[in-house]
Amino acid sequence: MKDIIVFVGPAGSGKSTLTACFGSWLTKIMDFPVSYVNLDPGCEYLPYTPDFDVRELISINKIMKEEKLGPNGAYLRSMDIMYERREEIIRRIEKLESLFILIDTPGQMELFVFKDAGPALLDLLKNIGRVVTVVVFDLTLVKNASGYAILNLLGLVVQLRLKTESVFVINKSDLLSREFAFDIENIEQELLKEEVGLMADLAASCAELVKRLSRASRIVAVSAKEGEGMDQLYDLLHEIWCTCGDLT
Repeated sequence: MKDIIVFVGPAGSGKSTLTACFGSWLTKIMDFPVSYVNLDPGCEYLPYTPDFDVRELISINKIMKEEKLGPNGAYLRSMDIMYERREEIIRRIEKLESLFILIDTPGQMELFVFKDAGPALLDLLKNIGRVVTVVVFDLTLVKNASGYAILNLLGLVVQLRLKTESVFVINKSDLLSREFAFDIENIEQELLKEEVGLMADLAASCAELVKRLSRASRIVAVSAKEGEGMDQLYDLLHEIWCTCGDLT
């Protein structure tokens, strides 16, 4: 059975770089065959050579020209076309013979997650392999407790929307000035130090949800630029694939 890893995250989080880095690590260190898929119809550069590139079917520049749309409108339209051609896209991916299939998604995470194309494609992918979503966040989101809470909550939204097992990754760990660590049990106190009034009440509610989420999963810090943390990411994915399913 194929293992399908889908990289999702906000623009600038380093999804494409991480896709390339993790694929290279799987090949060089683990000796696993890897195939790459690009599902971003508007990207101009990729740090890997895709075995299937959605730009073969859908072009942002072509949509802008033919339908007289700006960049944002063309991206929205591309998601509609991707949804309409989802079965054709899945057939192309299904032909890939590698054990691991790494899928890079559009930079605008909200387009893939909240439009119909993303959930529909992932649902079809489950027919050809085990699908795990790697939710990639930029380091700047976790400079404080509120950022860490937001990361967990946004990750939960992605997981619920895409209906797949998910792991959360902090990229660009090479920029960390300290070890990446948060005291989950004290996150409510940390949030209350940062917020006041009604925001403090909201922060307390968020903290309780974050603590419940953190018991079921953990976040790993990686650096796609330096190639660090790939073994930790693999271990986390392997725990999902194993029968125990324990992510703590």
